[in-house]
Amino acid sequence: EEGTIAAEAVDFFLRMCYGGMYINVALAVFNLMPVPPLDGSHLMAAALPQKAAETYVRLGFAGLLAFVFLLNVPAVSEWFGFLIDFVAAPYNALVSLLLTP
Repeated sequence: EEGTIAAEAVDFFLRMCYGGMYINVALAVFNLMPVPPLDGSHLMAAALPQKAAETYVRLGFAGLLAFVFLLNVPAVSEWFGFLIDFVAAPYNALVSLLLTP
């Protein structure tokens, strides 16, 4: 019976690790979106010409509000979910190998 409890504890621990790592992947993808004040906006501003980058940074707050609104649009939220799943696919494959008896 102890082996069963230990196996369940290990399974629970692995699933918690999986959940935590999946959340980290989702947050990383979200953070790289080119919407101020997220980090992706700094990359976008660096890639733009200086005048366009200044305008882009000034419009940042409105962009954040628009982005939050767009995440509530089903097509955009499905695309975001697809992007997260795509980035997490190698990790999901590894976890399924580890969790499959």
